[in-house]
Amino acid sequence: MKKLTTFLMIFALSCACLFADEKMKVSAGAVSAELPVGWIAQYAQTPILFYFYSPTEENDTFRENINITVETLPSKYTPSGYIDNSLTYLKTLYSNFEVIKKENDAVLLQGAINGIAVKQYLKVIIKGKLAYSITASSTPSDYERYESVFKEIISSIKAK
Repeated sequence: MKKLTTFLMIFALSCACLFADEKMKVSAGAVSAELPVGWIAQYAQTPILFYFYSPTEENDTFRENINITVETLPSKYTPSGYIDNSLTYLKTLYSNFEVIKKENDAVLLQGAINGIAVKQYLKVIIKGKLAYSITASSTPSDYERYESVFKEIISSIKAK
């Protein structure tokens, strides 16, 4: 029953996205977002709450995406402190890891994971004891093409 419900939800979200003239609004629990036409939302269980996928393109080898993860914090964190801890961990996962730009609540980075070069924008929202990590991913060569869409979607994300 759980698989059928998940399938129907994904199907409904996909149809709404394909046939809507406006942005698709998605929400789960305390998180909501708006997606452009053609993007697909997939709900998941924690720690990853949502995956948002770009429309598929011909000869596409990487599907640009945004994911939202939720983590219960063991103590009080600032977004900057959370990002610093995340960077320490991410350096162990990526080869050719590089921080391009760091802000108070976000960081732009690139590297290779499992042999695939990626450029990612990570934004953190902290609400009480919960950290919401929003990660937008693309290949380095396509990042500029998706940057404005990433920022539009990320700016629409609300966490209560």
